[in-house]
Amino acid sequence: SQINPMIIYCSISGFGQTGPYRERPGYDPLAQAMSGMMLATGEADRPPVRTAVSTIDYGTGMFGAYAIALALLNRNKNGKGQKIDVALLDTAVFYMAHFITAYSLAGVLPSRMGSANAGFVPYQAFQTKDRFVFIGVSNDKMWQDFCQALGLEDLAGDPRYATNANRLQNRDQLVQALSQMLKQYGSDELVARLIAVDIPVGPLLNVGEVVEDGQVKARQMVVDSDYPELGEVKIGPAP
Repeated sequence: SQINPMIIYCSISGFGQTGPYRERPGYDPLAQAMSGMMLATGEADRPPVRTAVSTIDYGTGMFGAYAIALALLNRNKNGKGQKIDVALLDTAVFYMAHFITAYSLAGVLPSRMGSANAGFVPYQAFQTKDRFVFIGVSNDKMWQDFCQALGLEDLAGDPRYATNANRLQNRDQLVQALSQMLKQYGSDELVARLIAVDIPVGPLLNVGEVVEDGQVKARQMVVDSDYPELGEVKIGPAP
């Protein structure tokens, strides 16, 4: 700033430019580990896992870009630059914000629940005849529509599952019952039945299937790019 007060300088590091860890090197999985994210990810009876995608790296870069854009707007108003300090750990802790609030209010630590969600049931991946399908029932109307679409009148009328609060209290019994029932469906039939009543649902796709998915193609989220030494390569551009 002494050379040019209009300079905008953005620093991205593992732990930031202040604090006792400022000199330490850092990577995405380390930020996941030290933010509580890794202990909250995976199956309950298995060791903690990292997310397959380096979401902290991507998020920190986006926060840095957002901060630079704001600094540019501010400079247009007052002619002054800024020094921006963004850290991987900062991003990871931000991602854990709702867990931190729950802990501060009730002393509740997040537990590993696989694909399930602590706030809703059923809200997870279920095995069908041919593949896993994710189903997200987030309110009581959806629950009734879900049951009607699949002919589950007994479950729809069961007081143990009448409200989401009841379903949370009886999560294990309900998930066990649904896990058995949903195995009788092929994934295409199950998805079609639930889409017809506006239930958020979709198959778990592998990368090869994602590349060929109709919605992904329509949104041009996988494109072909020519590389001199590799030829035509498919890439996923930013939205």
